[in-house]
Amino acid sequence: DDILGLLNNREADEGRKLEQFVANELKPSFHTLLFGYIDNMELADTDVYRRAGIDRRLFSKIRSNPNYHPSKQTALALSLALHLSKEQTDEILAHFEQPVFGAVL
Repeated sequence: DDILGLLNNREADEGRKLEQFVANELKPSFHTLLFGYIDNMELADTDVYRRAGIDRRLFSKIRSNPNYHPSKQTALALSLALHLSKEQTDEILAHFEQPVFGAVL
């Protein structure tokens, strides 16, 4: 009985680890999310970075390098410039740390 219990617990732990790995590795990147929203809204890059109050060169760096991660403040400014919902903003900011809208207010 004890051995079966240990095996079941170990399998459950491995299952949770696998679920976490899949959730973390298969979620879209910051770059994919951001430019997916911009493209779906059919916005010009100039409109986005001007609304966000960020420099053209910084926006170009974000656009041209999928591995570049701007500051959380810049990501939030871009989310606000795009008028994203709370859920969409949290999805963008999930690439940083705690979501802004995650807490119950």
